[in-house]
Amino acid sequence: MSVPQTLSPRSSAERTTTGASALQTARSQHGVVTCRDLLAAGYSQSTLSRLAQRGILLRMHRGVYHVGLHPTWKSHLMAAVLAAGAGPALSHTSAAMAWGILSRKAEQWIHVTIPPERAIVRPGIRIHRTGVPQCDLTEWERIPITTPARTLADLSGSLSEAQLEMALALRAGLAQRAAVEESAARRTDPTGQAKLAKLLEQKAGPALTRSRAESLLLDHLRRSGLPAPTTNIRIEQWEVDFLWEATRLVVEVDGFAWHSSREAFEQDRLKDQWLEARGFRVLRFTWRQIQDHPLRTVTTIARMLPAET
Repeated sequence: MSVPQTLSPRSSAERTTTGASALQTARSQHGVVTCRDLLAAGYSQSTLSRLAQRGILLRMHRGVYHVGLHPTWKSHLMAAVLAAGAGPALSHTSAAMAWGILSRKAEQWIHVTIPPERAIVRPGIRIHRTGVPQCDLTEWERIPITTPARTLADLSGSLSEAQLEMALALRAGLAQRAAVEESAARRTDPTGQAKLAKLLEQKAGPALTRSRAESLLLDHLRRSGLPAPTTNIRIEQWEVDFLWEATRLVVEVDGFAWHSSREAFEQDRLKDQWLEARGFRVLRFTWRQIQDHPLRTVTTIARMLPAET
């Protein structure tokens, strides 16, 4: 990526300084720069038009350019935020894909939240006008964005309960339970609040999510030809998700990574220590690992089983 140095008439020293400034701005914003920044760097409107005709600049939105003709996904996200003017942040499903809460896919719209007192229309950008406190805002890859907790709260109104449960499980480690509850409380959508509250009130996390993860892992094991484990079996006071008794291998599924509390986390560690002290080997996998990296998951298990199986 390079920023052209052909500026409106100024001294050579000024051209070097302002051109470098524009280059640095573009580099820090995934190749995206505003018309305002370019004008401040010394480019004239006619020069910008010529550079766009030559393919050096690509107009992405009104007043927003990309340096070169091949913007990345992050470039499109940054361009949408810059095009929305003052106080915007990537939000809703676009933020969810950035955080990994939802799987990345092509979208018709890029979702951006702006302050409620502002009004703007931009092609390809879905504007949400609502107040977002500073504590619900952050940056991802230098792009202003709603926090994971706020993103989950925003999604709660549009996703089904099952989809929301999946979203919580996939990126639970990004946000603490309390943060999600607080962000949800700041939302005005009672339907979304109710769905989140129902899922979060379950101390051990949604059982449905965990059962889905276990079923998916069993399916991966069947397809791989590995020996089937015994499932949901008790070893004295502990119930384990999967047990290969002959090799004393235990596999645990963390379907809802924050499932919650420090107490639950400590209980899991105590369980692992108890099992390992009695000669069991313990592996833990998250829903995301099972879903997104099935080969890696199965290979890890296979290495713990006898080669002849």
